[in-house]
Amino acid sequence: MPNVPVIGLRIGQITFPAQVDTGYGDFPQGVVQINAALMRILRETGMSMHSLSSNVVTVSCPGTYTYERWQIEQDELSIVTLSGDTVASFPPPLLEVKIDAHCSGISTFAEPFAQIGASWLSRWGKSVFDGVESAVWVPTGH
Repeated sequence: MPNVPVIGLRIGQITFPAQVDTGYGDFPQGVVQINAALMRILRETGMSMHSLSSNVVTVSCPGTYTYERWQIEQDELSIVTLSGDTVASFPPPLLEVKIDAHCSGISTFAEPFAQIGASWLSRWGKSVFDGVESAVWVPTGH
């Protein structure tokens, strides 16, 4: 994506790209926004998850939205390299399905895609966004 850092994420056996939006104040912290295409794939694989009620209203573009929220029950969230190696792993994520096609961004993509917000940076510790090399450097472990 031009001018937007993108990393590889994996939940269970499903790997997908995610843009890192440092201006997105995710609430609750650590939520992972996904588009409808990725949610469809997660459901088709039979990934264990349950619906959560949400009273969080997101204001974006021309309106307000309350997105569906789903808690993955067992599969952890991992940051992965292009070759599929795990860089860091985190507990099963809370997903928010972003489907407002009125805005640009992941909700308009036909391919599976996600977005993570600013709170992830504090989880990672020191990170580097290298625009020249189109690389994101995240400490291993976690």
